[in-house]
Amino acid sequence: MLYVGGLPKIVFKTQKSKTKIEFKCCMTKEFCVLLYSDNTCYVDNQMDKVCFVLPIHLPSFIHKYDKKMSLSDSINKFFVFKSKEDKEMFSKYCQDFNDLKIRKIGYLDR
Repeated sequence: MLYVGGLPKIVFKTQKSKTKIEFKCCMTKEFCVLLYSDNTCYVDNQMDKVCFVLPIHLPSFIHKYDKKMSLSDSINKFFVFKSKEDKEMFSKYCQDFNDLKIRKIGYLDR
């Protein structure tokens, strides 16, 4: 997989019951949503599928689907992690997050 926009440290998904469709998400230096494409790219003598890594303001993303959920609640109720370590890394990110102002995420409204 060729990632455009950053290399994911961890990959996790949303609870389908919360978002209606399952989003694949990741952590780079910030929270991102993975947008898989049908594009392929030839790099270093191999063909790879292309995935776009889109940074999204985490509180706004959660608020879009659950207006009452806090960042700390989202760790257990909104996301599904592959491992305890991934969950701990995300939890640390949430604890250190300061910008809680909710913004409209235009490309999720389409």
